[in-house]
Amino acid sequence: MISVIIPSYRPGDYIWKCLDSLNMQTLAKSEFEIIIVLNGCNEPYISMLNNRLCNYPALQVRLLHTDEGGVSNARNIGLDAATGDYLALIDDDDWVTPTYLKDMLSMVKENSIVASNEIDYHEETGEESDSYITRAFKRCKPYGYVSLFKGRSLMSSSCCKLIPRSVINGKRFDTSFTLSEDSLFMTSISSRVKTIILSDENCIYYRRVRQASASHRASQTAKRQQIKRLIIANIKMYFSDVAHNDMLFFTSRIVAAMLKVMKKNWI
Repeated sequence: MISVIIPSYRPGDYIWKCLDSLNMQTLAKSEFEIIIVLNGCNEPYISMLNNRLCNYPALQVRLLHTDEGGVSNARNIGLDAATGDYLALIDDDDWVTPTYLKDMLSMVKENSIVASNEIDYHEETGEESDSYITRAFKRCKPYGYVSLFKGRSLMSSSCCKLIPRSVINGKRFDTSFTLSEDSLFMTSISSRVKTIILSDENCIYYRRVRQASASHRASQTAKRQQIKRLIIANIKMYFSDVAHNDMLFFTSRIVAAMLKVMKKNWI
């Protein structure tokens, strides 16, 4: 069983494209559940979702609600509620190809995660482009699977992954971070990841790029402060379990964060 976790804040019509893509999955509907966590908002969004979810009678969908905002909090609630042996995180404005879940489930192994291909969809222009995840996937794909260090860029996002529950092992997102929370979470579970398995290249996670996203709104100063905290958090995390943590991987995380602090232009 796969638990698909979808955090949502004031969802627009784009969430239906996300759910449509899950409704079209070639994996049997009995093999996955969907947990939508509506966070930081109430009506009319709860009613809107409840009224429209009846259009997906074959899907196993649970709608949860919390007044507390934040994508990390919503994902944690989803992780706590999940019943599946495998977890897939999808943002409410993104979508996946029809074979996405089936392809990744067929490849998953103990002490590994499966990473899919990714394509950025630019909402303002309708154009598609490669992201840093796409480029990392293409570099690693010829090998089929890679080490943490070789696939370090793939570990920057918790989306476009299938993660065994045993790898997560009770870890949760740090709600004090509003930027780079994905990277920190993936680093926190890295001690249980022996390899990163690459899915078929046609197994694609489409990421919608919007100028109104939190990462675009945040000020330069706020970003630098968050990244400095991220560096400290990574250092503490590494030394908390030196015997099991990958030194090269952690070093790459810290160096990447330090380079971001020194940049004038943020991605």
